Amino acid sequence: MAERNALDKPRLSALVVAHNEEAQLADCLATLQFADELVVVLFLASTEQHTVPRRMWSGIRELISPTITAAATLLIILSIMLMTVMELLRRRGERLRGITPS
Repeated sequence: MAERNALDKPRLSALVVAHNEEAQLADCLATLQFADELVVVLFLASTEQHTVPRRMWSGIRELISPTITAAATLLIILSIMLMTVMELLRRRGERLRGITPS
């Protein structure tokens, strides 16, 4: 049998999710030294802070407002326009280079 190289070795990943736990994070990471990869997700917000997604969610659930619908509609229209422009540019580039569509 051929020897396994370092790329074939299974890797161990650890995920740490912390909410306002900066003081204990160093101890937690010290205990995870055996892991090959660490992913740390920090939530540094208090319950009094209102982020945009949180406001949107409360607006959807409590206040029926056309603002969210208008913003979503604009984002959809913008996305469709960008995809159309990209497709037109791709076709134009193929035509200029003489590539026939398959």
